[in-house]
Amino acid sequence: MHKMAINMGSSSAYRQKGAISKRLMIFGFLALAIMAGAWAYISAGFSSDVKKIGQGKPAVVIMFAYSDDASANLKYGYKKIRGKYEDSVEFLLVNIHSPNGLRFLQHTKVKAGTALHYDGEGKLLLELIGPKDVVTLEESVKTTFKI
Repeated sequence: MHKMAINMGSSSAYRQKGAISKRLMIFGFLALAIMAGAWAYISAGFSSDVKKIGQGKPAVVIMFAYSDDASANLKYGYKKIRGKYEDSVEFLLVNIHSPNGLRFLQHTKVKAGTALHYDGEGKLLLELIGPKDVVTLEESVKTTFKI
């Protein structure tokens, strides 16, 4: 009888470990889905393809971090004016904590909350440190790219 109680106890412990692993897996999946959804919402309409820099079309690159208010301000401001200029200027959003952002930061030593304006050949023309109002952002695009 005593032996049977020990086996039942270990069997129960085994089931608990399996249940915990299953819960962790479900939690991890949900967290990943939420983060992906949040990134899709935050980056709505912005590409993160930095290979577009220097391909003939000027580019504005917004260096972004979730926890940075200046980043959110710049993203919001450029989102407001993007429709007027997207035919002539690429608007890119780079999450500085993503693999793409970390690679980009190896070549550009800037912080989140910075917008970089590149000409069509990939030459850096302007480094704009946020936050900025929409009028200032629009003027910087018109002035820098002579639009």
